[in-house]
Amino acid sequence: MAEESGVFPSPIEQLGRKPTPEEAFWMFMTPVRVPMARKEKLVFDSAQSFEIKSDGEAIQGYSWGEGEKLAFLSHGWNGRAANLSAYVEPLLARGYRVLALDAPGHGESEGTVCNAPRYARCWLAVAEEYGSPQAMVCHSFGAMACTVAQKWNLSVENAIYLGPLSDIPKRFREFCRLCQFSDAEIEEMLRIARAHFSEFVLEDFNGDVAAKNFTSQGLIIHDDQDQEADWAEGKAIADAWPNAQMFTTSGLGHFRILRSQLVIKTVMDFLER
Repeated sequence: MAEESGVFPSPIEQLGRKPTPEEAFWMFMTPVRVPMARKEKLVFDSAQSFEIKSDGEAIQGYSWGEGEKLAFLSHGWNGRAANLSAYVEPLLARGYRVLALDAPGHGESEGTVCNAPRYARCWLAVAEEYGSPQAMVCHSFGAMACTVAQKWNLSVENAIYLGPLSDIPKRFREFCRLCQFSDAEIEEMLRIARAHFSEFVLEDFNGDVAAKNFTSQGLIIHDDQDQEADWAEGKAIADAWPNAQMFTTSGLGHFRILRSQLVIKTVMDFLER
């Protein structure tokens, strides 16, 4: 996946040479664990921990409150559940019980590799254990996981996507450019990916394809200066989603959008409509 938290070495810098398409495929799915920021830790110190099993791995979860309504928080690539900590108190104040996860290979969860289907299966496991969410707030890759989960019939009443990623093959091609691959090497990596994800056609899980069949109410918030996830990807999802609306910010980029008071207010207003 495109790097989403901080600056990390390129695949060539990591290996000291150009990777093979097979090596690149596995590097593409290997996240970097990042520490929890101090302002995030203040919120997470009050959480109750829980654990689910998904794909044979222990996935770390966090819970706040005892409200009758459920809200899920789905973080982005190279992130952790704490990245969405700014949403915990506003949701608690509106009567939600809030559940968050560290995705496989992220935060305190087990695993070394991650992808949208793996993350989606984690959310399906949470819903099976705790119930379907009335709200799900998702950032970037976390929105892609929510898209897959909804396609696999996760029932979500209100889904909020912040700076969402949409086009799965596009992510592969971006990573291939970092590897300085030729056209033939790009096609080989895509062939490996399609073989690995043989249970579905990658393009069918693109946000602007899957969203056509969503029954949830959607809110897509995307910054027009996002350098990690193109604004056009969010707009394509919004255009395809039958019951979705789009809100564009400017100057927040891909990460400041997570703590913007304007964005938080917009999300809460959407949930209270």
